Amino acid sequence: DKYGTEVLAIVRKALKSVLNEDKASDPATSFLSRPHPRPLYGPWLSGWALDFHSRFVGSDQVRGVIGDLVYRYKYQCEHHLVGELTGFWVELLAEHPELPSLQTVIPVPPSKQRDFDPVAHLAEALASQLGIQVQLDTLIKTRPTRPQKELKSLMAKHGNVAGAFALQGRVAGQNLLLVDDLYDSGATLCEAARTLAGGRPRHIVVLTLTKTIHADR
Repeated sequence: DKYGTEVLAIVRKALKSVLNEDKASDPATSFLSRPHPRPLYGPWLSGWALDFHSRFVGSDQVRGVIGDLVYRYKYQCEHHLVGELTGFWVELLAEHPELPSLQTVIPVPPSKQRDFDPVAHLAEALASQLGIQVQLDTLIKTRPTRPQKELKSLMAKHGNVAGAFALQGRVAGQNLLLVDDLYDSGATLCEAARTLAGGRPRHIVVLTLTKTIHADR
């Protein structure tokens, strides 16, 4: 419990080094086997998704490297992958020294309560790796919402989360890191960021693990 995240990060780096050596002779394989962060635009200072959730190979849509890890983490109970996933976030942040010094990680609340909250678990692991605090109860849900993936139109997605968040606690003057697992329409992340902005933080940076292909622009 105390050292697991750090140990997994070390093992992941070692394995990544070995795998990169094996793939160096095959540029296509090397390219497809690593994340390709995508910028996210909204009411925040900066934001990225680690990669698309899936991609097309011919007419078939298949999960990418990060998408596959997310699927295993969320739906196959491979919760030990949290260190590997957040490790990619840490590497991405390190590639952007222009960002302000981040102070607090805040997860987007789930659409419904469940025994295991994957985003809160990610937020805790990320905060541990960055050496900053995490606030799990600062951004809260004021009412139940449907999972966004069940809704088909952009209007329905925005209406589903409109006014669904509230701020409890202080974030004034802080540099916040708002995290979620998936960016689809952006409605949830935008609503969460606007709610946080009401507390007058200094800056908000957002990260997600993946984004859907149709959300690209």
